[in-house]
Amino acid sequence: PRSTLFPYTTLFRSQQIQDELNKLGAAFNLNFANTGGGISLTAKKENFKPALVLATQVLQDATFPNAEFEEIRSAEIKGMEGQIKDKSAQANNAWSRYGNPYAKGSPRYNYTLEEWLQEIKSVTRDQAFDFYKRFYGAQNAQVSLLGPVDQKEYGQIIAVALDHWTAPEVWKRIEQPLVARTPARLVYDTPDKTNVSLSAYHGIALGGKVLDPDEYSLALPSRIFGGGPGSRLWTR
Repeated sequence: PRSTLFPYTTLFRSQQIQDELNKLGAAFNLNFANTGGGISLTAKKENFKPALVLATQVLQDATFPNAEFEEIRSAEIKGMEGQIKDKSAQANNAWSRYGNPYAKGSPRYNYTLEEWLQEIKSVTRDQAFDFYKRFYGAQNAQVSLLGPVDQKEYGQIIAVALDHWTAPEVWKRIEQPLVARTPARLVYDTPDKTNVSLSAYHGIALGGKVLDPDEYSLALPSRIFGGGPGSRLWTR
């Protein structure tokens, strides 16, 4: 089944993949981090099946070409260097680090922006590729389909494409308990900047082993009054 389901045997580089997506009139976004990741795919109904096949192959058969890895690293370095010069980014980073009890090397440790820059500069393509191969698989994946699609048909396609894709490492949730922090007022003088940046933080314990129902009650007004330029607070 795999040989007939995966016709894109020569697609390894991002430009080849993008060309195929353009041909299909499809688009997908990848979002991966050290605790999980996902992919969102959109396409017209008549092209959704080949687009889905392409997306699942990209997930499983990624090769991490070194040249493109270096292009991404270069862009990340420039972005991080910009954040280091951005006093708002420095203020938010200071809050995220204040009272953090975890040692460097823990996934719950909050790096300084300067530390992040050094990590980006030092990581190798082989390290990133090894991490992906060890930790990413479909054994704990969730799939949602929205649109005029046949659930049974696409359920079978996804099963054939992903059922054999398993990660060697066993998945385990990283607990994120609320850390009590002593109230503090952090001030950083920036004489080279004329504007003032203010950030405030207040931690609220939610959830645990089961999702806390109060999370929805908190998320809704947060979306309405804050969180982005589309909120009411921003437009006022």
